[in-house]
Amino acid sequence: MTSYQTAKFTLLGLIRALAAAAKFGKKNIKVNAVAPSMIDTQFLIRCRIWSRNLHAKRADRANF
Repeated sequence: MTSYQTAKFTLLGLIRALAAAAKFGKKNIKVNAVAPSMIDTQFLIRCRIWSRNLHAKRADRANF
């Protein structure tokens, strides 16, 4: 599990706990969460390719 997934899961758990708390429900307080994620765009695809190439170059240098 990545750090992002762990943080997102933790945040959603906290929001659910707050929403279920009796003191918020009695006062008609709503609790919402927004947890955006990445959307595959051309820019993101280029970044992934660039990152893979960079890591491959570093691995090649480490083998010398």
